[in-house]
Amino acid sequence: MQDPGEFDDRDHDDLPESARTPVRMVALEALAQLRAPGTFAGVFDDALQDDDLRVRARAALGASAEALLARLAVEGDRGVRYRIAVELLAGDVGRDRAVAALEQLRGGGDPVAVAAAFVLDAATRLS
Repeated sequence: MQDPGEFDDRDHDDLPESARTPVRMVALEALAQLRAPGTFAGVFDDALQDDDLRVRARAALGASAEALLARLAVEGDRGVRYRIAVELLAGDVGRDRAVAALEQLRGGGDPVAVAAAFVLDAATRLS
C-alpha cells in the first residue's frame, strides 16, 4: 500500500516533518471505524508491512490474527508491538503470545512500558 499523499496538519509552530500524516494512515482509521470485522482484513494485513510505523500501528486495528502474529514476530518498534499485542489480547487467537509481548514491553520507563503494565494488570483482574 503505497500512497505518496500526505496531509499538512501542523500548527503554525510545528516543524515541517511533524505535518506528514500519510493518507493511507487516515484511510485505515476510517475503515476500522466502520466496524465491519473481516471485511477489509486484506487491506489491514497488507498495511502491516508498510514502511511507516504509524501506518503499521493503525493496521493492527483490523488485521487478521494470523497477520498480527506474523508481524509481532518481526516488529521492531515498541509502540507497534504494543498495538498488535492489545489487538491480539482482545481476540481469541494469540492471547498467550500477546501476554508474553506485553510482559516484555512493560520493562522500562517509557510510555509503552506504562501502557503495557496497565493492560496486563487490567487483563489479570478480568481473568
